[in-house]
Amino acid sequence: MKTLVKWSVEDYHQIINTGILCDRQVELLAGEIIEMSPESPIHFKK
Repeated sequence: MKTLVKWSVEDYHQIINTGILCDRQVELLAGEIIEMSPESPIHFKK
């Protein structure tokens, strides 16, 4: 059985502030912390 934790925006900001995810590109989507693929140079906005 798999139990998922749905994170709140407040939880997400607290996790970010601890530095645990400082070297990872992540977003909070629908309560899940999702690792995003890096932007390719063609999509990179300056």
